[in-house]
Amino acid sequence: MKMLRQPKDKRTLKRNWMLASSTAFVAGVTDVCGLLALLAFTSNITWHVANLAKT
Repeated sequence: MKMLRQPKDKRTLKRNWMLASSTAFVAGVTDVCGLLALLAFTSNITWHVANLAKT
């Protein structure tokens, strides 16, 4: 978890990509778990963007 403690100007490009991809993965897992648990479309982004992505 060292990459979370470094300021953005101290992180390498590889660390930035790792941070972005892990954040996206957690967001996706959250969406899937919400769908399976609630049987409804849930999203961690704004409603407008989620509806746009659905269509």
